[in-house]
Parts: sequence; C-alpha cells; structure tokens
Amino acid sequence: MDGDHAATGTVRRHLTWVTSVTDGLDHAITDDAMSVGVAAGTGEYTATCGTVVLSAALVAPPGSRCPLCSPRLRH
Repeated sequence: MDGDHAATGTVRRHLTWVTSVTDGLDHAITDDAMSVGVAAGTGEYTATCGTVVLSAALVAPPGSRCPLCSPRLRH
C-alpha cells in the first residue's frame, strides 16, 4: 500500500510546515488538510494541533515550530 508501513500498521503522513500570520508559529499541515485548504481558496489550513492557520507569504522566514503540533508527530 502506497504511503503505509504494512509491517508496523502505521501510516506515513507527509507534512508541510506553514507559518501562521496570526501567531507567527510554524504549524504542521498534512497533505489532506492542505488539499482542503487549496480547494477552499481561502489560504487557511487546519494544522495537526487543530489551529486554523492563515498562511504567511512564502518569502517570510519560518517561525518557531508550534509546541502543540510537534508532539503529535512521530518520527
């Protein structure tokens, strides 16, 4: 199965870190959440921590990583 780890039963998620103009933090956005945001055309994406992120310009320097997103990610 593409993107799955059959031996461990875990699913590998692809993430993009997006800087929020609201709080200045980088939030983890899954590909699925990114697709929903792109389809909506609002520039808003729901992060793994549940925060709705209004993305900063891509030329903006990254912020600190969200302390709520980071623990939700497995390495």
